[in-house]
Amino acid sequence: MFASESDNVFVQYDKQIIRDAGIQTDGRYILKFVSRETELKLAIAEAEHYTKSTGKAFQASAIAKTTFQCVRKSNGSYEFAVASQTYRKD
Repeated sequence: MFASESDNVFVQYDKQIIRDAGIQTDGRYILKFVSRETELKLAIAEAEHYTKSTGKAFQASAIAKTTFQCVRKSNGSYEFAVASQTYRKD
């Protein structure tokens, strides 16, 4: 499950779709549910990026925010990749 408090363009698209369905979004959080398989792929990408970027063993508590993107592979399929990752201060 994912929740976003930011007001980026994707959140605005989600809100518009929900409003078009007749559901009020003001003052509410928008949650997205993903399959266990997708959640695992995201977790693996996040951990691998952390380890590669910091040279340290993975610690989820050290990550403040991870942003993902979908990348098209040469065979036409897609995979998740980390677009950016910020860390908590020690």
